[in-house]
Amino acid sequence: MEPTDTTPDSTDPTNTTTEPIHTTTGTTDTTADLTKTTTNHSDTTTNHIHKTTNNTNTTIDTTHTTTNYTDNTSDPMNTITDTTTNHTDNTDNTTDAIDTTTTPPTPSPTKPIPPLSPLTINQIN
Repeated sequence: MEPTDTTPDSTDPTNTTTEPIHTTTGTTDTTADLTKTTTNHSDTTTNHIHKTTNNTNTTIDTTHTTTNYTDNTSDPMNTITDTTTNHTDNTDNTTDAIDTTTTPPTPSPTKPIPPLSPLTINQIN
């Protein structure tokens, strides 16, 4: 016959701690959103043409045209207008200094031209 187990079963301790109640209400964000609206900035630049002929620097008139742009920023309202006038570069016929230190070209070796004969001179006259 088996011996009787007289050891009482262990009982789980009871959780008597109550959880705290969260009574803080959520805060509301009343900050207005800032909206920034920027229009495209257009830069229209005409081609610059550079012509050089016989040590003469001739620059064609170049015109740089920048279109006006407006920056509209809401809340707070901030309007900036750029009214830059066109810039025109007028440069005409600017002559570069000619380098005089160069040596003249050496003649190529050719046969000397024979002097004209009297017969040839009479034919010319």
